[in-house]
Amino acid sequence: GNIPIMLGSSVLAGFCTSPAIGDINALISATSDYTVRTTGKHIEGAMFSCSSLGIKVGGGIGSAISGILLSASGYVAQQSASTINMLNFMYLWFPMISIVLIAVIMYFLKVEKANADWDAAHGVK
Repeated sequence: GNIPIMLGSSVLAGFCTSPAIGDINALISATSDYTVRTTGKHIEGAMFSCSSLGIKVGGGIGSAISGILLSASGYVAQQSASTINMLNFMYLWFPMISIVLIAVIMYFLKVEKANADWDAAHGVK
């Protein structure tokens, strides 16, 4: 019921997720560089278009899942305890789990190392 705290929390969440979004875009660029190195084909536009499409489709799926989860919690105009618990999960725990999962996946992606290895193998400085 406290709108200023909710808005402040949303701003804080935005600041916490921004680095992950920036890293994903940098990863797309590094992957595009690797494709140019290994195949000689420039597909930067296609890669960023696919990323944009993924963001849009993901947003739509996320909205649909939000509705499904609220419906499963028994959401009605008067909020029950289960609905409040589901809202807490959707706004706190699910984003936190998602960001941790993305960080773990990105940790194991070694695109920049692959670019450096390719450059070393082909005498590129």
